[in-house]
Amino acid sequence: MPLPEGFSEWENLQDLVRIEHNKAVRAYFKNQADDDISTPKARLKHSCLIKDDDTATMTLQP
Repeated sequence: MPLPEGFSEWENLQDLVRIEHNKAVRAYFKNQADDDISTPKARLKHSCLIKDDDTATMTLQP
């Protein structure tokens, strides 16, 4: 299959990294709610999750 018009190598790589990394983070912090920073553990989970709008540096940091 040829690459679609407007294909972004970075977006493709970030998406793959985000999917796999976030699976591992959610499994590790399975007892912590998403989008919660009310406790140190919940805040750490939120900080470790890669978000779609994160910069390249933020994506590569965890």
